[in-house]
Amino acid sequence: MNEQITKLVQLQKLDIIVDDINDRLKEIPELIKEEEDKVSRENEKKESVKQDLKDIQVELKNRELEMEKIESDINKNKRELNTLKSNEAYSRMHKEIGEKEKKISDLEEKILECYDRIEEKEKELKNIESGIEDIKKQVKENQEKYRADGEKLKSNKKEVEEEIAPLKKEIKEKLLAEYEKIRKVRGTALAPSGNSNCGGCYRELMPQEINNLIEGKIVRCGSCNRLLYIDEKQNGDL
Repeated sequence: MNEQITKLVQLQKLDIIVDDINDRLKEIPELIKEEEDKVSRENEKKESVKQDLKDIQVELKNRELEMEKIESDINKNKRELNTLKSNEAYSRMHKEIGEKEKKISDLEEKILECYDRIEEKEKELKNIESGIEDIKKQVKENQEKYRADGEKLKSNKKEVEEEIAPLKKEIKEKLLAEYEKIRKVRGTALAPSGNSNCGGCYRELMPQEINNLIEGKIVRCGSCNRLLYIDEKQNGDL
């Protein structure tokens, strides 16, 4: 294989490692943000339950006030019973008292329901508040791990870049510029030529292209423009 192409193959392997590290580094802030969102979602749930609890408490207060008013009216009506002179007025008042007592009974049932709902919401709120503390602890641990992973990735990237720097100096400037240009467009600048095809776009190679590769010449794919090289593992296929 052409010596310059050999060095480019080595460079591409290192560049792929750096690209992979960069992709993983980009994920770190997103992962940290996802952890923060876990706490935010629980806080939102907590506020929602607190609002539900407040609404039920307001409902309870209104029903209690309504019941107090009806009870006051009933007591007033009962006092008025003794002042009524006709049976018709007495019956009408007695019926009215009965209807109000029925309302009292309905309100008592609804008030009990309010107390049950309040108890449920208070339990739910307590569980959420307790869970938030556990989530915060787990989030902190996860974020610390992601940050540690990020530092390790940066260290690995620096080591690989230290290998890349001297390698680039061994490659002809014009060929290196071509490599970078193709890499920018295609993602990878070189492709193996096993099975008599371009390993990048799978175009079948011409016999002359294969001969040039075997002779160690620089060959570019006529379709994707990648620089071709002989994969030693597949050399027998050419």
